[in-house]
Amino acid sequence: MTSANHGRDAIAGVLPPAGVARLLIIVLGGMLTLQSSQGLDPPKLAYLAVASIVFLFSCRSVWSMRDRPMFKAAMPWLVSSLVLSALVALSLPVALSRGTPISEWLRDAATYGLFAAAPLFALDAAASMRGRLLLGLTVGIAALGAVSFAIYWITARNLTTLPFEQFVLPTASLPTALFVTSLAAAVVDRRRRLMWIAIGGLALGTFLLTGSRSALLYVVACPVVMVMAGRQLLARSTLASAGTLLIAAGLVAILQASLAPTGQATPTSDVTARATASASATTDATATATAPESRTPSPTASPLPTPTPPPLNPDATLLARLQAFLGSPGQDPSIRERVVQYEAAWEVFASSPLIGAGLGHPFEWTRVDGTTRRDFTADTPLVLPAKLGILGIVWLIGFVAVWMRFLRVLNRTAGLTIPGLAMAAWLGILAVVAWGPLSFEDKGFSFALMLLLSLAFIQFEMRPGRRTLGAAQPSGTGATQTDA
Repeated sequence: MTSANHGRDAIAGVLPPAGVARLLIIVLGGMLTLQSSQGLDPPKLAYLAVASIVFLFSCRSVWSMRDRPMFKAAMPWLVSSLVLSALVALSLPVALSRGTPISEWLRDAATYGLFAAAPLFALDAAASMRGRLLLGLTVGIAALGAVSFAIYWITARNLTTLPFEQFVLPTASLPTALFVTSLAAAVVDRRRRLMWIAIGGLALGTFLLTGSRSALLYVVACPVVMVMAGRQLLARSTLASAGTLLIAAGLVAILQASLAPTGQATPTSDVTARATASASATTDATATATAPESRTPSPTASPLPTPTPPPLNPDATLLARLQAFLGSPGQDPSIRERVVQYEAAWEVFASSPLIGAGLGHPFEWTRVDGTTRRDFTADTPLVLPAKLGILGIVWLIGFVAVWMRFLRVLNRTAGLTIPGLAMAAWLGILAVVAWGPLSFEDKGFSFALMLLLSLAFIQFEMRPGRRTLGAAQPSGTGATQTDA
């Protein structure tokens, strides 16, 4: 009997806690299955079924911990999720009344439902009280997403040739989470500061390597962290910010130097890059253009010639695209494309301003190349009010208020922590890129939110001096408390 107990204890020491295991099923399973085309194929339906079962187990686990401090801290998030779920349910009859197929509504509703369930899955994982495990998983999963995101866009813009385009969901939210988490850890964790600076610089560099101009706005995370850290930790936060930016800038310089100039700059726009990329579930609404249909040659036909790979395009690098934009912003294809999508989403919102057109409702617009595009999402923040109306805007305001209030409560309860700093920096980034598509359409945003919230919820049940990922202290007042 004793040996059996020892065996069970040994297995329990190797396997992750149940809540963390459920979180891994949702996150890793989604990253693997949701990277295919936008349709509801069998792998996605299987993932939806498994996620529903996991959701029921998580509900049972969370309900059993309703007297714990972390549950009380998570209550505003859970209430916000319930409101969003009600709006999603309300959108079904609205969408059906406007002729939206039930399959289109289900595809869109699944994305919003995943986001609504994020706080629940995070709380379930946090109940295990394994801070170091969750931090390691956050960094590992986010790094996986960052590599896939960089490969996808580097290939799409023909910056180099690679044997594959992606291997998991290429979402911008996971590398964003890696960047803000590493930046925050570089301030809090003095012993591993250089490691965190390197990771943060590489994470930010993945955005810049893809030629994304909006990634330049991510530097707003640095002043947010410096303000949150305060004057006593100003030196640490300044060093962390400078080191991270320096590494990211070095990556861009290396790529720029490795590509020979082509003379006249004709930068590849986001529109062109996305049109040549194969269809996948990415964060940008315009990032999924259908690849040409493959054709099987006749046995008697002549062998098809080996396709010539497209030439490398150094004019799609960040510096080249930035120069083209500053030279003639009104002629920039990406800006013109976004303006057209704004107009398309506004027309849908104006047709039903109170309750919206419902989830799954398509948007139609004429692209800058003259072709017509029809998609269930668009590269504009007006997608949310177009689908959920003014009620959706009210919910969004409440959601932002919940996020800001949570940061204040976390800082007052646990002090300066890695998840607190990271979520503050992330909120700052979301604020400055709010002119683009809202992140609720990005499944990777839900995954990143689950990971960071699980780290944050743990803080409410750790004793001072032993907080997992604990509170930073200014020099001279004692050692920095980090994950023990």
